[in-house]
Amino acid sequence: MVTFCNTTLPHMLRERDAADGLARRIGADVSLRAEALASSQRDQEVMSAPFVEEVYDHEPVDISLDLKVKVTLVCVTACSSRRTMTARGRR
Repeated sequence: MVTFCNTTLPHMLRERDAADGLARRIGADVSLRAEALASSQRDQEVMSAPFVEEVYDHEPVDISLDLKVKVTLVCVTACSSRRTMTARGRR
C-alpha cells in the first residue's frame, strides 16, 4: 500500500496532468484513509456495506469482493472530501 500511495498513484495522476504536489497530496490522503479504515473492523463492516452491490462486477474480476469494496470506499471518501473542500473555497 505504501508503494502504491507514494509512487504508483501519484504517477498515474501526473500522467493525467495533475500537478506533482497535488498528486503527492492525494496519494498521502488515500494512504491515511486506508490506514484509518484498516484500524477498525467494526467501521469496515458498517462503512463497506453500501458499496457491495456497486463493486461486485468491477475489474479485475479475480480480486476479492472485500478488497474491491475497501478500495472503492477509500477512493470515494477521498474524492468526496476533496469536492467538499473545493466547494467551501479550500484547496
